[in-house]
Amino acid sequence: MQQHEILAWLGNDHTLTDEQLDEFTTAANQIEQQYPDPDDQDEAQAALIAAYRLLVEDHTAVVRELSTQLASARCAEMLAVAGLKQAANQLIDAGQRTEAGFAREAGVDRMTVRAWRGKTATITGHVGATITGQQWAKLPNADIVNVFGAGQPDDTTHMHNPWDALDK
Repeated sequence: MQQHEILAWLGNDHTLTDEQLDEFTTAANQIEQQYPDPDDQDEAQAALIAAYRLLVEDHTAVVRELSTQLASARCAEMLAVAGLKQAANQLIDAGQRTEAGFAREAGVDRMTVRAWRGKTATITGHVGATITGQQWAKLPNADIVNVFGAGQPDDTTHMHNPWDALDK
């Protein structure tokens, strides 16, 4: 970030000393490198705020507050996921939603919904390796056998082994 951008972000009454301003400028430039994508601006903004707060507030208090926020967010996520899992199981079992339809509605991928419903895939090349829907979303195309525990030969999809990419 350039000096005029930093001063505009801080405003006129930032109360930083020249030394703190230099430190904040260094932090702002590091943050800009960490979050270059326009889609990451919320994270960049949070990092800038933390950098500023660490210069003007007690470090321990800042870290404690951020830690509390993280714990609260994780708890909220856990509760929301538990509710979505129940909704998926109940609505899909009742025939009111399909897995794909529920996934779209819930803002998750279909593999996550399948994992919530206890369905996993076994990857060939790793005997007995199973992955969840959430892990599946992070892998490249896979060579899948016994898809979702179906165990029928006609349920097999053949692609390349994703574990090869992880070994590089």
